[in-house]
Amino acid sequence: MPFVEANYFFIFFKGNRDSVMVFKRKMVSIAEIAVEICVQLDYFPLMALIEDVDATLSMNINKIETFLRFQHKLWKLVLSATFTLKNNCPHSIWPGTLTGGGQPQLSTTGFELKTGESQTITAPPKWSGRFWARTLCSNQQSGKFTCATADCASGQIECKGAGAIPPATLAEFTLGGAGDQDFYDVSLVDGYNLPLSIAPQGKPGCSLTSCPADINKICPPEMVVKGPGDTNVVACKSACEAFKDPKYCCAKPYDTPDTCPPSAYSMMFKKSCPQAYSYAYDDKTSTFTCITGGDYLITFCP
Repeated sequence: MPFVEANYFFIFFKGNRDSVMVFKRKMVSIAEIAVEICVQLDYFPLMALIEDVDATLSMNINKIETFLRFQHKLWKLVLSATFTLKNNCPHSIWPGTLTGGGQPQLSTTGFELKTGESQTITAPPKWSGRFWARTLCSNQQSGKFTCATADCASGQIECKGAGAIPPATLAEFTLGGAGDQDFYDVSLVDGYNLPLSIAPQGKPGCSLTSCPADINKICPPEMVVKGPGDTNVVACKSACEAFKDPKYCCAKPYDTPDTCPPSAYSMMFKKSCPQAYSYAYDDKTSTFTCITGGDYLITFCP
């Protein structure tokens, strides 16, 4: 937390006495607040104790405005989240990103990761969206970029606001939700193509969630997706995608938890990956929370 109100002041430390900016609300000792802030901010240098506010600088309106701009920028920085996507698979993957809620897309919406590579992406506060990985991708003679699984059909490595075509294993996030919590899950609601895990970073008490199993090996024949010109199973459809039946899709008239219970197919996914969403109403065991402001490691083939 970059700024502490302490009922009296906002203080911003740049690292030396001359750059301390104080928004005066009441005559109190700055030393007490300085100690409180420096304890919380391990990336700001600890400053010498400062005398009472009546012995410090007087502020003009320009300095107050400058201070408030710094406050806003740094608050956004600290509450943003860094997502590190890592490829532990024995082959290249092409992760995709999709922002929801009408927000702007992230700085990248698609890229390649060779085996062992990783890439970091920063998301703003209150961001919501998803990540996934495409497989068996190539450029066609026409120049169009396509993938055998989880393609976003943009024709390019960047998905540019398009989501994954099922089946695709998804890492889903809502940052800064109710109670200042991040909500995250691994979802198989749109089927499965790769194992993945989500690990919160630097937040004690926040749980890892994952789908580490290779569901392609146990996928029912009626739900398998095979590679182009290949007999290998490269993905496993959801029952909704495979059969287009409302009772598997939790669509009307089966659009409530009571009318859309788990099916034998969703239970197959759940048995393989107990922490992952297996169908639309699988919230109780599949949604995880963490105090907002943390970072996340998403590993494909953990």
